[in-house]
Amino acid sequence: MRAAADNALTVLIGPDKKLKLTITYPASTVRNFKEILRVIDSLQLAARHGVATQSPARQRGLVVEEKAARVARFHKATLDALHDIVVACGLESPDEFSPDNFGQQISAIEMRTMDEVYHFVAAGELIDGARDERLAKWWKLADAASFSRRAV
Repeated sequence: MRAAADNALTVLIGPDKKLKLTITYPASTVRNFKEILRVIDSLQLAARHGVATQSPARQRGLVVEEKAARVARFHKATLDALHDIVVACGLESPDEFSPDNFGQQISAIEMRTMDEVYHFVAAGELIDGARDERLAKWWKLADAASFSRRAV
């Protein structure tokens, strides 16, 4: 069902003829079918048991006022932690992060920076031809008209 020219709308109506769910999303995105199945499963569970979660400790998550405060605290703590990481790296902003700021453990005794582990594509590199031989191989197999691999 279309909500507007640039939006799409998914609607679920229950057997009781009552509206159970509406999801509005940009028409340029694909609705997540698995998410819709999870919602249907949750609605069926709630219809049988009254609440979608059986855990009394988790039922408080259904109280909007309490959940809003917890989400706000979590969001603030996440931003505070990001600030601490940025400052610890000697940076002014998260925009300054680059692959050499992040490490990957290769073995029990070896760490490498991300720019040592992965090849990062330069602007225009795929048009001009990839320098990295693995990337060049994958690029030759790519087909702009299909998600299928090009026959070699």
